[in-house]
Amino acid sequence: MSDHNSSGSSNTILRLQNVKKYFPVKRDLLQQIMRVGEQQYVHAVDGVSFEIEQGKVFGLVGESGSGKSTTGRVGVGLLEPTEGEVVFEDVHLNNLNGEELRQMRRYMQVIFQDPMASMNPRMSLGEGVGHGLKIHRLVNSQQEFRHRVSEIFEKVGLTPGDAYFDRYPHQISGGQRQRAVIARALVMQPKLILADEPIAMADVSVKAILLDLMVQLQREFGLTYLFIT
Repeated sequence: MSDHNSSGSSNTILRLQNVKKYFPVKRDLLQQIMRVGEQQYVHAVDGVSFEIEQGKVFGLVGESGSGKSTTGRVGVGLLEPTEGEVVFEDVHLNNLNGEELRQMRRYMQVIFQDPMASMNPRMSLGEGVGHGLKIHRLVNSQQEFRHRVSEIFEKVGLTPGDAYFDRYPHQISGGQRQRAVIARALVMQPKLILADEPIAMADVSVKAILLDLMVQLQREFGLTYLFIT
């Protein structure tokens, strides 16, 4: 994927500058043993630059295999760029160590395309959605944890929220699972959300409803979306 667009702004929350991401092509066993031939690379992202203003929705559009999802993952620190700069709120992600990047990811959450694949089937919805709260030590008790998660369930339309806490992913519908994935991102009180084709797996009947929900949440919480489609 290739894109070129750069124009400085004091209100910029995320900036990618000449970002490249190459993946090594797997070599067969004989090549590995004999160490013959040069290592080949797939150029998934090749010189992408853009800026996203705080509180805005930025759409990244491209054909399947164009590298748009890879670009998004690089942008939120899930993948390290081969070259280029990724700057979130004036912090250069390239310069952070593992722990610093982990702390920064609290403010950059992801809504994945396939809700079932992105949820742990052995964890209840409450434990799965609120897992990040415990990792980042943002709650002081199980009671507070349950309240925070149930409250965010209400925000995404899973009502009553407390009734969904102990359910499991297989016990709810696909549309409800997508709402739970949105809740998982929202519960961390992020500033930026990577929405990677977030309604692609949803039924046609609920796609518009989910989009309206995301717009409503964006306005209510002042979120910034990097929307991939």
